[in-house]
Amino acid sequence: MMLRIAERFYSIQGEGRYAGSPAYFVRLSGCNFLCNWLKKDGTRELCDTANVWKNTKEEISPIDLIRELQNKLHPNTHIIITGGEPLLQRDALLQFLTNCNFFTELETNGSIPSSKYFAFSHINWSPKFKSAGYGIEYYRKLGMVDFWRDLARKLPLDMKVVIANEKDLEELQAWQEELKFPSTRIFLMPVSNTRKELEENSKWVVEICKQHAYNFSPRLQLLIWGKTTGV
Repeated sequence: MMLRIAERFYSIQGEGRYAGSPAYFVRLSGCNFLCNWLKKDGTRELCDTANVWKNTKEEISPIDLIRELQNKLHPNTHIIITGGEPLLQRDALLQFLTNCNFFTELETNGSIPSSKYFAFSHINWSPKFKSAGYGIEYYRKLGMVDFWRDLARKLPLDMKVVIANEKDLEELQAWQEELKFPSTRIFLMPVSNTRKELEENSKWVVEICKQHAYNFSPRLQLLIWGKTTGV
């Protein structure tokens, strides 16, 4: 059983509750979504990592990967499993998680029902809204609204949401009402593909956070390295 990996690298967590923490990223190949956000100005922005996760750079067994990480990383390093959608490789992932002693974070669109969520130390769930081409009704057809309603309060879970326009706030509130999800566990990020766009969009997303008591999430990777991936 092998993990198909698009890229992996040592950096810091750029988003969410653990932003700034030293982190080793394992980006798995493949995704079941292809997000294309509709922004406030009417233009669209394609997923900024699609050109990476569409490819497989290496295949490695979960046990070999763990051995390598144990030999070169500080034990307090976070391991970020991201994609694409990592749970497309859930069986190999379970073998990795069962034998891994690091703090593990999952970055997921939350579209795949699985008991594997319980194997992670922390979950960053980013539901994709209508502005990205999906939305709560799409998740409902997949049975995932009921799934998350049952599990949201049982898991170490934050909702980490890209905000592209004002309608995203309405959809977020619909999700929140459906799941009875607390504002303290919701992190909002501005849609952005450049440092300039990040700066501009952060201002109005911060105002949303202030008004509704959500958390604002930085995008440190974009602020520090721009569009460069693998750093």
